[in-house]
Amino acid sequence: MTSQTLDIRGMHCAACAQRVEKTVAKLEGVTSASVNLATEKLTVGYESQTIRLPAIREAIAQAGFEARKRFVQELATRMNEKYGENTVRLEVKERYFNMKDRIPPEVVEYAKAAFAEAGVTPDIVAIRGGTDGAMLSYQGLPCPNIFTGGHNFHGPYEFISVESMEKAVNIVIKLCAERK
Repeated sequence: MTSQTLDIRGMHCAACAQRVEKTVAKLEGVTSASVNLATEKLTVGYESQTIRLPAIREAIAQAGFEARKRFVQELATRMNEKYGENTVRLEVKERYFNMKDRIPPEVVEYAKAAFAEAGVTPDIVAIRGGTDGAMLSYQGLPCPNIFTGGHNFHGPYEFISVESMEKAVNIVIKLCAERK
């Protein structure tokens, strides 16, 4: 088991802390989750073979984002109560979604099968995806991020080798094959 302490920002009350704990505790592979509201820290125990830290952070972000929206909505309501109706007008627009919520499980299984057929062992971790892919996934066209063969993304040493490109192309060909 692995244990990690993470900084959690934006919790305002015991209910926020409890929401973070419950969100993290229900993740597969998490063995314990305890929030200290005073220090704004979460101590999480997890099985690193089952779940990775980025997936835990993503779950926290999702829980926190919802909490932030409610907090801002409550602030707007209080301002309007104090200073008069329509002093504050709030419109929340969703701009970026987690495509995991829209990718059917069989798509993931197809990808795993294509990797296996291509002789590549996938390292399945949560990553930040593109806005376009997330929006298309939410509109019904699954666009998960899959292996591209690249290394050191978003840095000065980002690169892709010919061998990795060939593997990526082979995986895409296998993905496009008819599945039964």
